[in-house]
Amino acid sequence: MTVGRSGSLRRRRHRVSGTNGAARSFALRALAALLFSMIPPLATQAEEGGEAIPIGDFRLLEPVENMLSAGSWVMATGQDPRLMDIPTGGSARDVDWTGYGVVPGGNGARSGNYQPQVPFRSAAPAFSRNQIVSRQLGLFPLNTEPHLAVNPLDPEHIVLGVIDYNFPAMSTYVSFDGGETWEGPNQLRYFQEDFGAAGDPVLAFDRDGNVFMVSISLGFEEFRLGTLVSSTEISSIVISKSDDDGLSWGDAVSTARSTIETTSSVDETGRERGELAADFLDKPWIAIGPDPADPERDIIYVVYTEFKTRYTTLYADELPFLTSPVTETTIRLVRSTDGGATWSDPIGVSPTVFQAEGASEEGEAGASASGAMTDDGEISPRAQEEGVAAGNEADQTVQGPQPAVMPDGTVVVAYLDTTLDGVQEGLARIMVTLSADAGRTFAEPVQAGVFREIHFRPRNSFFRWWGAAFPQLSVGANNEIYVAVTAKPGDKPTDDGDIYLLRSLDKGENWDEPLRLNADDTDRIQFFPAIDVAPDGTVHAMWGDMRDDPQEARFHIYYTESEDQGATWGFVDEQIGLNTPDTRVTDFPSNSLRGFPGGRFLGDYFAIAAAEDDVYLVWADTRLGEYGGPNQQVGFARKRSVEPPSLFLNPPNGDAGRDVAIQGFGFQPDSDITIDVGGITITNLLSNDRGEFQTNVYMPVTGEGARNVTAYDETGNVASASFFTEFGFDSIARELGDLREDLGPGAATPVAETNDLP
Repeated sequence: MTVGRSGSLRRRRHRVSGTNGAARSFALRALAALLFSMIPPLATQAEEGGEAIPIGDFRLLEPVENMLSAGSWVMATGQDPRLMDIPTGGSARDVDWTGYGVVPGGNGARSGNYQPQVPFRSAAPAFSRNQIVSRQLGLFPLNTEPHLAVNPLDPEHIVLGVIDYNFPAMSTYVSFDGGETWEGPNQLRYFQEDFGAAGDPVLAFDRDGNVFMVSISLGFEEFRLGTLVSSTEISSIVISKSDDDGLSWGDAVSTARSTIETTSSVDETGRERGELAADFLDKPWIAIGPDPADPERDIIYVVYTEFKTRYTTLYADELPFLTSPVTETTIRLVRSTDGGATWSDPIGVSPTVFQAEGASEEGEAGASASGAMTDDGEISPRAQEEGVAAGNEADQTVQGPQPAVMPDGTVVVAYLDTTLDGVQEGLARIMVTLSADAGRTFAEPVQAGVFREIHFRPRNSFFRWWGAAFPQLSVGANNEIYVAVTAKPGDKPTDDGDIYLLRSLDKGENWDEPLRLNADDTDRIQFFPAIDVAPDGTVHAMWGDMRDDPQEARFHIYYTESEDQGATWGFVDEQIGLNTPDTRVTDFPSNSLRGFPGGRFLGDYFAIAAAEDDVYLVWADTRLGEYGGPNQQVGFARKRSVEPPSLFLNPPNGDAGRDVAIQGFGFQPDSDITIDVGGITITNLLSNDRGEFQTNVYMPVTGEGARNVTAYDETGNVASASFFTEFGFDSIARELGDLREDLGPGAATPVAETNDLP
């Protein structure tokens, strides 16, 4: 449903009449931006001095900041450490990065004061030991938003995409053995015309084994509205292609790019008036599938959210400033039939909805949560009337689209609709729409489910988790559509989020009632679900889960599966006698407060990919933050066991006090390795890029017998071997004793007088 924009301009924060302080603040910020833009000599002086040029406090993206996807939100709110190298005044707002990670003077790994402390692991009941895939190559040990795809031609070939905050663009890792070992990071390039990247790396393979990644690329664009001259961030939804298994990537191609549009005219008083419309494209996702008209050919589909924020000019005396904004939001889709070289014009997949500040203010127009929905979960007629009547006072957005392609080429898109009762409050619904003509047109969206919407962050932690409300979509071979989502349960008022499944078995014609997947009886949160359908039809689901932590800060990854098209869920392993509704995956918990500085960011999603004989899971893992500075890496697990690390000694036995060669295999690549003998640390070294090391150690002088030699890396991988001391100090004592006996009583005294050994 599209909400109209007629009506008055009443606002919650940035009013334009009376003596409202927020209005004065907004006007002053606009005025500051205006004045700055009118003083070019200052820019010249700054350039000559080699300093960054400040752009002022006025930001056109401010009205939509908290609705952006996670990577874009980090950038827009100035919390991205990469902002220190681009023109934003020289530093990221509100974050002193010199105290974090491995920045010189910080308290993280390899900063000079690092002491190895290892998070020894507790094996999960039915999954492999966890691999920490990402590597700490730079100053900021921060990785997030992992996504992975499996090559349809080789189920052991996995490509992982991630935001690594050491690099200006996205990075990938590649495994050819089902995740046991990884190569990377391999950097992609952001768009040639831009200055960096925001996030949302998402991967997909085509039928020929080529792999594609979509992400957000960021640039600046100057604009003029009458006498007001400034610039703002713009975004491109870009795609990169690799035809060598994900090891190297071609140049990024822009599938769609935001714009700044201005219109101006002079009124009868001679004052220039006009409108500014600033786009920002956000939250891309990709799917690849057969063309319904030519099943032997693939089509690439990319969906994203378009935020278009409109401002108009008003005058206070002789000074122009911008009114409070009105934001239009639309889910859009582009498609490519030539392997990503060229792209169609964007089309609207959802209706365009509107948000204006003040829409949810008490006493103003707008539908309340209690009256926004009918008993069957539809938008009520009263809410529709009020939303249209309120016009600019509507308070609604659409976000988080995901596409999928059915075997017959039908395109499915799911997205979040916050409804008319406000964003991140009240009720929300998941909408699904289908295209039978290769994404050229879409049917009217239908409601898959309605929920109590989660807020910007949970009440027990600080990380931005609104992305958990975005639908995670997968389709089956027999017209099934599965959607996983986080929502507030109606039966537990202190629980901020559970995981729910929405299911249709008839191409979206009918939808079952939401089914809760997490089987705990606590009020602790679950978040960031992911779902995928295996080639055999088994449905796999995962999520982050705080059920095991009484302090409600640490989370594990949990998993469940269904072999009957989502009707029932559970996990059975007859070999170990496990039969449970869901099961733990991780072998060490992640503390949400120990990852991104301030615990403010875990990303928007985790990911799961199902192959023929296995299932692969990735997540943001903060276990290393428990033992140093803030640290957030990418964890990986699969169902099949992963060969444990191993340690070999050469020779494995001999005299005490000799050199022994030690070789280690299967450890974390580029990791600090600690070796101890009998509980005493002997040496520290670094593993190579294959997780191997070799060194010589001096075996201490000990008595005869076995001595444990243990090596462990900083992520908790550990291996042991045994060195058998054949001749030690007790051997000498025993031989002396034997010598006394051989010499007899008369020789005992001189031996004792000349030898103090026991």
